[in-house]
Amino acid sequence: MFTYRPALAAALLSCLASVGCSGGDATDTDTGFENVAGSGGDVGPDGGAGGSDGGDGGDGMPGGHGGGTGSEEYPLDDLLRINEIQTEGTHNSYHKWSPIPLLTYGHPPLDEQLSLYSVRQFELDVHWEGGSFSVFHSFADKPSTCTSLIECLTILKTWSNGNPGHQPLFVIIEPKDDLDISKIKKEHFSVMEDEVLSVWPRDLIVTPDDVRGVHPDLRTAITTDGWPTLGEARGKILFFMLNRTDDYLDGDPSAAGRLFFPRGEDGSEPYAGVFTVEEAQGKEDEIRRLVTEGFIVRTRYSGGDLIYSDARVEAALRGGAQWLSGDYEQDFSLPDGLPSRCNPVNAPPECFAEAIE
Repeated sequence: MFTYRPALAAALLSCLASVGCSGGDATDTDTGFENVAGSGGDVGPDGGAGGSDGGDGGDGMPGGHGGGTGSEEYPLDDLLRINEIQTEGTHNSYHKWSPIPLLTYGHPPLDEQLSLYSVRQFELDVHWEGGSFSVFHSFADKPSTCTSLIECLTILKTWSNGNPGHQPLFVIIEPKDDLDISKIKKEHFSVMEDEVLSVWPRDLIVTPDDVRGVHPDLRTAITTDGWPTLGEARGKILFFMLNRTDDYLDGDPSAAGRLFFPRGEDGSEPYAGVFTVEEAQGKEDEIRRLVTEGFIVRTRYSGGDLIYSDARVEAALRGGAQWLSGDYEQDFSLPDGLPSRCNPVNAPPECFAEAIE
């Protein structure tokens, strides 16, 4: 099992840099994560976490899986779809430790989250500065492990190049300008897409057009044909626009030609595909409804005024939310899978975690 603790990586990194780590707890007061790979489960020589049976990790990937695709390694690639899994994520994934109350958390650099801690979903807050997009939380809270959208995406792309068989990466983009002098205008979204394409080529991005296919809109396509299979999405990335839907779509609810999936509200929108339900407790039925209808749901297990609780995590897992992210120093365990597990609500019975990645 993998436990995420954004306050505990330094000891693990030090251990990996020397002679390797055992399956026991790694603790420190700096930012980080903890690997609890089961009784006697060692961390592999390249950072892959050993299995719960104590087997060695290998090739820098969880459970001994290296990069690359193929029916022998991933036999369910033509069956499993990208909405039929549950994935570990981080909120404000770029964020360094801050002394500001409610912001006293931090994450390792993005490539370390990928390689050492099996994170596959990220969130980047973007601000318009000097003709391009910077990445930080606010002007009062600017420490970031990557400071521009291009830099952050380049880190993800470099890791992807070295691990071409990975499950799709999911990246949430949150445009922010409430306290900024420079405001994000409607025309700036085309610049944002150009910056994305300068790093990630179009054929490695899962876009609304890819999912819509011959259907008139995303909602019809998803509820009729579903999402791409894992085999179709390996080595790729999917972007989700957290807000500013009207400005981003600019009057075209089909999202034709767009790179990012807009945020759905209740499932009736023609662009409905990806949703966010911040608090799973009390909304488990809502999450399950959206997931059962074919949509992707992101929820958080901590962050801001959400204090970590086992009950919140359990509600999110039972409801079938596909992306679970947080940012505080409490424990978070994604059971039965690393980096992802089979979704208990909609995964086919043939699914097993190693078939995902």
